[in-house]
Amino acid sequence: MENSFKSVIDQAGSVLIFLPNNATTDEVASALALYLSIKNSKSTQIVSASPVTVSLNRLIGIDKISNELGNKNLVLSFSDYDANGIEKVSYDIIENQFKLTVIPKQDVNPPKKEQVKVSYEGIAADTIILFGGDTDNDFPQLSVSGLETSNIYHVGIRPLTVDPSRVIYTFAQPLDSLSTLTFYLLNEAQISMDSEIATNLLMGIEDATQNYKSAKISAESFEVTASLIRLGGRRLSGGFVDRSKFPVGSIPEPVAKTETVEKVQKTQSLRASDFADFSQALKEPKKNSMPAPPQEEEKKEGEDVLNPPDDWLQPKVYKGTSLN
Repeated sequence: MENSFKSVIDQAGSVLIFLPNNATTDEVASALALYLSIKNSKSTQIVSASPVTVSLNRLIGIDKISNELGNKNLVLSFSDYDANGIEKVSYDIIENQFKLTVIPKQDVNPPKKEQVKVSYEGIAADTIILFGGDTDNDFPQLSVSGLETSNIYHVGIRPLTVDPSRVIYTFAQPLDSLSTLTFYLLNEAQISMDSEIATNLLMGIEDATQNYKSAKISAESFEVTASLIRLGGRRLSGGFVDRSKFPVGSIPEPVAKTETVEKVQKTQSLRASDFADFSQALKEPKKNSMPAPPQEEEKKEGEDVLNPPDDWLQPKVYKGTSLN
């Protein structure tokens, strides 16, 4: 069994990323962050168990999520075209370029470009990564034949309840957002994150923490937020209204400031530079060593949160029993 997220990604030949039924913004943002980070180096497909809702359209790469599972065989078909009108189909390879020719029967028009449909059939993946969910039943994709020999891993902020017949390795950690955990895992795997990945993870954190208003929000979320902003991530919610872009009088004048209002405004005006400096951990990621997740017990004074136990990000296996 691979003992780190880095080894899982490095050794994967092809990857299937599964989203659960009714996935949250945090779960979709995290899965897309992984997809965007490895799609150019690995054969990767991201599949949702249920249709993606309109509320998630702000996420970058949302159009890459499929509801159909298949990544092995490329299939070309024609919609609303009578197949009896095709005389024959041939192919050529010219200067290392594949060319498929569809020849219609005499006096029959060929298919139009807009009638061409491209899809995939069959499954070919040695690595499956599940994002979020509560039980393995949240991932009906797992019941598709052809995945029996695939290694299955879970990324979540709580362990899955697993059917006794399945073996699923988990990277679950008790953090307040899946996007925070995904940031740690990508960093541990030494996978670079661009501004689009950072923006998705920021939106995931905002969703999971109720735009940083949750009473259970941890220091880790603020540290990761600062790092994501430094990477070029953009916060797309909770922004201030630019009054100059609206007609005079269309927006009510602000109420007189009180001491409480002034305190709130000071809090809202915090910049990324006001957060704890987390850049060193990004510049010098250590194998199997990441900023520690929040613990149930109170941290002791002077404890270094950037040096957790060596096995913190090692997956655990659930086999033969179900978790409660």
